[in-house]
Amino acid sequence: MQMMTERMGVLLLGVFVSYLLALGLTHSKPTLKAMVGVIGAALGGAPVVFLAGALAKWLYPAGLVLGLLLPRAVSLLRNDSSSSRRSWPEILAIAAVTASIVSLTVLPSLPRPPHVDTQTDFLNPISGVTQYVEYYPLPFARPPHLAIEGVGPAYALTEQRSDRFVIEIRSFGAGRITWTANGTLAPQLPQAPANAR
Repeated sequence: MQMMTERMGVLLLGVFVSYLLALGLTHSKPTLKAMVGVIGAALGGAPVVFLAGALAKWLYPAGLVLGLLLPRAVSLLRNDSSSSRRSWPEILAIAAVTASIVSLTVLPSLPRPPHVDTQTDFLNPISGVTQYVEYYPLPFARPPHLAIEGVGPAYALTEQRSDRFVIEIRSFGAGRITWTANGTLAPQLPQAPANAR
């Protein structure tokens, strides 16, 4: 949530600075001196000091673009009906640019679905052994989704944990039992080098 707040803050700072500069440009002549003043105000001074510790500095130029488009969109919406028909494509283009910049701000901070790891193996039941404890090669963080398929023996899953499961064989027959476990693996502890004492 903190990252989202920072991103929105940097974006809105760019919008604010650029909007003020755009309003100033609309009431002055477009000279070289005015343009240098606008660029200097946008890229130097107080806004840059606020951005010094921000991780999302890349959103400031996006905010500058939005701030320059905002007065144009407002002026297009205020025009009379005869010229507003011609300005709808421009308004839609401004809306598309705005939506894409805002989505770049919001989407990276949304929660991502957890990574799913899959482990699969099989066991061949031996006649007379009625219970098998099968350990996963790598333990899961919590009990995984387990799918078991068997041809021949009748079986039942009697216990399932994050590191193993237990199968009870009810009747024997030729064939094997294949299992597939899907879930998030438990964090692995780093192992000491072989020569460490």
